[in-house]
Amino acid sequence: MKYNDETGSWDKINSSGEIVEVKNYRPDDMFMNKYLLELNRVENYVVAPLGQIKKTVSSKESIFGPSDFVDLIQIAQLEITGADISFVSPLSFNVTIDSGWVRVRDMFNLYKYENFLYTMELTGQEIKDYLEYSFGNWFNQMENNSDHVLKFKLDEDGSIQYSERYSTPMLEERFYNYSSASGLDYTVDISKPVGERVTFFLLSDSTAFSLDSTYTVAINSYRGNRRLNDLHGPDDDKGIGNLLTKSDQNIGHQQSF
Repeated sequence: MKYNDETGSWDKINSSGEIVEVKNYRPDDMFMNKYLLELNRVENYVVAPLGQIKKTVSSKESIFGPSDFVDLIQIAQLEITGADISFVSPLSFNVTIDSGWVRVRDMFNLYKYENFLYTMELTGQEIKDYLEYSFGNWFNQMENNSDHVLKFKLDEDGSIQYSERYSTPMLEERFYNYSSASGLDYTVDISKPVGERVTFFLLSDSTAFSLDSTYTVAINSYRGNRRLNDLHGPDDDKGIGNLLTKSDQNIGHQQSF
């Protein structure tokens, strides 16, 4: 780089790059000593025990329906907010938390994004519309046992498209948008068309669920700010739901206490 006095800016004369394998170099002693105390604090924090689980949970199960992995987040959101209903999606495709002691570091597998926790007010109809939207993008309409369960991205010939980068089948919707609800007893019939799949029974406390009533919903900030609005399409600025509360800390941090 060379500074140009006339333009008041830097001109690029020549540049090149290379990957340096830092493991072959000894860390600077002064740098390591300066941050040693903070490093020890972080290491002690991430191994702190939070509780125990009796069996191993995997996020892979979440891709096909109910799972213990998503249930952990649902339970946390409901307990923290006291909301009637919780919306959660699997945020990792293939992550496992082993049975036994769960530690702070496991929270980064369970919930790795720095989303905040919202409590929103939605009508029963808005809750139904959002779940229909989610399951419509998530599951294929199965007319027989040979049909795919998941909704894959198809080419013009109806064949599944594969990722050029990973050589894996491509889904129509990103897995982290596969929202399900807790606090509600409902069924999803994927043999039915999009928009007609969800049947509600009761809230989990056995009170009636009504499309005309209003409920409090625990939901992360990404879903509350964006996904709810996607119901109306990209050109419609009409949102749904009213924001009641917002957490001071991200969800992963809250779940570790």
